[in-house]
Amino acid sequence: MSKIISLLFLLVLTITGKAQIQKIDLQASGLTCSMCNKSIYKSLITVNNILKVESDLNTNTFTLFFKESDKINIDELKNKVELAGYKVANLWIYMQTTPLDIKNDTHTLLENNHYHFMDVKAQQLSGLVKLHVLDKGFLTAKLNKAYEKKTGMKCFKTGYMEDCCVPGSKEKQRIYHVTL
Repeated sequence: MSKIISLLFLLVLTITGKAQIQKIDLQASGLTCSMCNKSIYKSLITVNNILKVESDLNTNTFTLFFKESDKINIDELKNKVELAGYKVANLWIYMQTTPLDIKNDTHTLLENNHYHFMDVKAQQLSGLVKLHVLDKGFLTAKLNKAYEKKTGMKCFKTGYMEDCCVPGSKEKQRIYHVTL
């Protein structure tokens, strides 16, 4: 019975929308030369569903383009940068959406990824939307701590759905905390 109640709560709490990730901008930190840039490029290009990677040496930003209709594992991108010996300083997802109503602390399932909107006003998103990932490892530690102070939710600290998302849920699903 508790599983049914949890499932119903998740359905009410989670807004499901339709979206397609167009590209991701990933800014890396710790780079000192063009060889550092090349190391990250070589690591990122090995991700199966990446079509193309463009890099900007001035901002240490990599723009990732994906094969159409492939599911994107955002954690894998972070892991590839770390495997090359660097850190992600910022990550922005550019997503084409159908009309989607959001408000602060709502959950949305888009392209098999769960997103938790933080620090946003109630609004309807439509068209190309830019989401900034706020989780640990996806932006500077200083910015992550600033956002952590804005919420008492355990899911922000763990990166996985917790009782604050779905009371009584025993299944740990990855959730990305984002803002506009």
